[in-house]
Amino acid sequence: DLTLELHKFLSSRLPGCEVSILGIDLDPVLIGRARQKNDRPESVSFECLDFFADERQSVLSSYLRKHQVERFDCSYCFSITMWIHLNHGDAGLERFFLDLSACSEELLARGDVQQHIQNILTDKCGFAVLEVTEENDWQRRLLLFRRIRH
Repeated sequence: DLTLELHKFLSSRLPGCEVSILGIDLDPVLIGRARQKNDRPESVSFECLDFFADERQSVLSSYLRKHQVERFDCSYCFSITMWIHLNHGDAGLERFFLDLSACSEELLARGDVQQHIQNILTDKCGFAVLEVTEENDWQRRLLLFRRIRH
């Protein structure tokens, strides 16, 4: 639902622009549900993918080639950073952001481990902080970063 709502939101704010979104999740049940609800298959795709698996690069590269771009304009990381940190540790979180930043112009992440994410993206990935939101009801912030070197 979040991915489809994001597409709707972006499309309404960017008239005349083609908005395409690739939604990724590790859970095949969630991906199946998302595909069933998808009323915009020409512009919203869903893939069941473990970002740490070998096939990640081919899935992402194929999507980018299909849309004739080198990088995603923005990658959104919701409800994933804490899971990665718990299951793959500091090294996994760093690898995730190094790999994701290589194929993204901007990154929006939920700040579960805010300072750690910020350090990785600014010190190792060539990104700058654009915005840090106020805490929401669950004491979480959103962090927006933009690539500063190519």
